[in-house]
Amino acid sequence: MIGGNKSAKTYSQCMEFVFWATGTHPYQETPPPPVHLRWVTTDVNDGIQKVALPKFRSIVKTKDLLGGGWDRAYSKELRTLIFANGSTIEFMSYDQEADKFGGADRHLIGFDEPPPYDIYNECLARTITFKGRIILTLTPVNLTARTSWICDFYL
Repeated sequence: MIGGNKSAKTYSQCMEFVFWATGTHPYQETPPPPVHLRWVTTDVNDGIQKVALPKFRSIVKTKDLLGGGWDRAYSKELRTLIFANGSTIEFMSYDQEADKFGGADRHLIGFDEPPPYDIYNECLARTITFKGRIILTLTPVNLTARTSWICDFYL
């Protein structure tokens, strides 16, 4: 999704994740829960704590969460939100080393803001097993030398 600042890109991506996690997508067929998702953003403090988590808190119904609420469903240590149906959303950031993005297979990976190529590439490999999907949300003016590969690759 490409749009200007404050055009609801992050909110839209959050909604997409909730649809997938709960198996309630109104517009497309998604794998049945449990599904395993990864949200990747700029950094832990701003991207996850100040932006992503508050948006998810405003969208996710507590009945859909493990234990019926955020206290049981969100692990701060693992940065993972667990749904009652077993679906998970793992939160990661660009300030982590690319090798931390390996390992586990994911059904859907979303990048909130342009990712560095090495992190994107490592995440892309995580979608192979499930024939998963990738979502990029960005404002084109935010592209830097580190993320200019997006223009070459996608545009």
